[in-house]
Amino acid sequence: MKNTLISILLVAIIVLPFNSSEGSSLQGPENLLTYCSAHGANTYYEYIDYVSIGTIARASGAETGGYFDGTALSTDVLAGSSYTLTYSHANPWGGYVENWKVYIDWNADGDFVDAGELVVTSIAYTAINYTAPVNVPLSAVAGSTRMRVIMGFYPITGPCGTLVEGEVEDYTLNIVGGSSCSESYEPNNTKAKAKSIALDVDMLSQISTATDIDWFSFSNSLAAPNINVTLTTLPANYNMKLFSPSGVNIATSAKKGTNNESIIYNTAVSGTYTIKIYPVASASSATECYTLHAAISSLPYKMETEVGKAIMSDLILYPVPASGSVTISISSNSEGNCQVNIFNLQGEKVYLGFQQINEGTNQFSLDISKLNNGMYFIQLINGDVVLRKGFEVVK
Repeated sequence: MKNTLISILLVAIIVLPFNSSEGSSLQGPENLLTYCSAHGANTYYEYIDYVSIGTIARASGAETGGYFDGTALSTDVLAGSSYTLTYSHANPWGGYVENWKVYIDWNADGDFVDAGELVVTSIAYTAINYTAPVNVPLSAVAGSTRMRVIMGFYPITGPCGTLVEGEVEDYTLNIVGGSSCSESYEPNNTKAKAKSIALDVDMLSQISTATDIDWFSFSNSLAAPNINVTLTTLPANYNMKLFSPSGVNIATSAKKGTNNESIIYNTAVSGTYTIKIYPVASASSATECYTLHAAISSLPYKMETEVGKAIMSDLILYPVPASGSVTISISSNSEGNCQVNIFNLQGEKVYLGFQQINEGTNQFSLDISKLNNGMYFIQLINGDVVLRKGFEVVK
């Protein structure tokens, strides 16, 4: 049946060129970009049924009109890094050979015709998952851009227009660390507007004004609950706070000047955590970026440095009694990382975490919302120094 259709539609290739100039829009790094349209005229015999790269993973059936606008689906990719694109097609009526092309607008100029923007060309013989490397060039422009995936029975001649048979899908890639440094991910000046970031990827952005505050979010899991967040390449004095899924400030890193900030939080509580990055005094830069990196692990993170001769004093807990959280105030003569333990009256350890301690007075909060009513003891260990104090939980 399909051979008959092929002979009939050969002429259609002439009258259905793959070069339409109409298209849809994407908010790029600087301008509202309009991309050329592309779609398949017929998905009866074949269609795209799976596309995956980074955090994008979409299984699907035949799309109405032979096109799927997946620009609301996005993933972060790091300039200079390589990623694996996985793709497959469905042939409901037979094992037809399919042509594939994938384009990415690396310079975010609204087209796919520049050198290096055709990233995959392949022929798929069976309906299985195929993979191809996608190498993000260092010259890629930081910010959001478009990836276009095209699959068709006939050879694909370009990124635009109408396929006689096949399908087209568009997705969004967020290029991190590209050739330009900008105030990305705005608006994210409140916790409610925190932008989700990928794990184990360097994310670049700016505190562009003295009143700018950046909020980001990420999730850990029961299998990998422990958290390590770093803030580096600081152009000015910025601090960082980590908030629990219940909204409690559980850790703060507030070093002086442009020293790197870091938070290690070993926990058993899984969920969505938020990070607040904020300037000290009027610190800001509209030209230079900081680098934020969030990671999780199944194993507790170990501190790179321990302060063996540290002196800690003035341990204060409040409120007393406590309910959802308890705030700890402590003084230290130097920077370091201390272990934080909570024990019940039976001597059982019900909490284990680590907290960055800075020279001077430190304040941080612990999420104790999962503790039952009763008496507990908190223990702080910094090198050879151990402090201990009791508190009560009343809900």
